[in-house]
Amino acid sequence: MFSHLGSPSTSSYLTLPCMLRQRITENNVVAIMLNHILVLLFISLCSLPLTASFSSNDTDHEALLAFKTATNDPSSSLSSWNSSLPFCRWRGITCSTTRRRVTGLNLANLTLSGSISPHVGNLSFLRFLNLNNNSYAGSLPPELGRLTRIQHISLSNNLFEGELPASLSNCSNLLSLVVSYNRLGGALPLELGSLSRLELLAISRNAFSGSIPTTLGNLSSLVRLYCGSNGLAGGLPASLGRLSRLQLLAFGENMIAGLIPPSVFNLSKITVFDLAANQIRGSLPSNLGIVFPNLEFFSVGINMLQGSIPPSFSNATSLGYIHVGYNQFTGEVPSFMKLNKLTLLGIFWGGEEQRI
Repeated sequence: MFSHLGSPSTSSYLTLPCMLRQRITENNVVAIMLNHILVLLFISLCSLPLTASFSSNDTDHEALLAFKTATNDPSSSLSSWNSSLPFCRWRGITCSTTRRRVTGLNLANLTLSGSISPHVGNLSFLRFLNLNNNSYAGSLPPELGRLTRIQHISLSNNLFEGELPASLSNCSNLLSLVVSYNRLGGALPLELGSLSRLELLAISRNAFSGSIPTTLGNLSSLVRLYCGSNGLAGGLPASLGRLSRLQLLAFGENMIAGLIPPSVFNLSKITVFDLAANQIRGSLPSNLGIVFPNLEFFSVGINMLQGSIPPSFSNATSLGYIHVGYNQFTGEVPSFMKLNKLTLLGIFWGGEEQRI
C-alpha cells in the first residue's frame, strides 16, 4: 500500500541531487538578476533629481534665449547672455542657490524694446519680473499666468497694448502688479479679484474702460490701489468698502459717476483719497476727518459734489493736501488753522482758487 502510494525508487534517488543542483542554480540566477535589478533601480533613482535638474535648467536656459530673441537691445545690455557664461551669471538674472533655477528677471531702465516672449511662462520658479522704463510693446502673453510662484510683476512705462490677461488670476502668490504708463485697454478682468495676497495694484495711465469690477472688493490684502487716468466708468463699487487694509485709493481722471458709497468711508486706514476729475455727485460726510483720521492727501476736485465742506477736516491732523475745488459746494469755508502740515488747499470759492 505504502509502495503503491509512491515509495521512491533507486532512479529517483539518483536524480534528486541533479534536481537540487538545478533548482539551486536557478535560484542563484534569480537572486543575481534581482540584485542587478535592484542596483540598476537604485542608480536610476539616485540619478532622477540630477536628470530633472539638468532638464529644468535647460528649460530655463531655453526660455531666457527665447526672451532675448524677442527683445531688441540697441545698447547691448544683454551682451552677457551667451554661452560663455552660465545663465545664472547673466545680467539681470537671479537664481536660487540650491537648484540654480531662475527666480528673478530684472531688466529695468535698459532701453530695451520688442515683445515679451510667451516662453517666459516656462520660468516656473520666477518670483520677480521687472521690465520698468523700457519700450516693450505688443500684448502681455497669457503665459504669464503659468508663473504660479511669481510675487512681483512690474512692467510700468512701456508701450504694452491689449488687455490685461485674465490668466494672471492663476498667479496666486502675487503681491504686486504694476502696469502703469502703458497703452493697455479694455475691461478689467473679473478674475483679478481672486488674487487674495495682492497688496499693490497699479494700472494708472492706461486706457482701461468699462465698469470697475465689484470683485476688486475681494482683494483682502490690498494696501494700495492706483487706477487713475483711464476711461473707467459707472459707479464706485460698494464692495471696495471691504478692503480693510487699504491705505491708498486713487481713481482720479476717469469717468466715474454717481455717489460715493457710504461703505468707502469705513476704510479707516486711508491716507490718500483721490477721486478728482470724475462725474461724482452727492455730498461728503460731515465726519470725514474723523472716519479718515490718517488722511494725508484728499482730492475730489472737478466733480459735481454738493453740500458743505466738512469742518471735521481739522481732525485729520496729518493732512498736507486738500483739493475740493470746481464742485458745487455751498455754505461757509471751515477753518483749516489746526492743520499744521497743510501745504496746498484748493477751494474754488467766490470765483477764485485759494492755495496756501
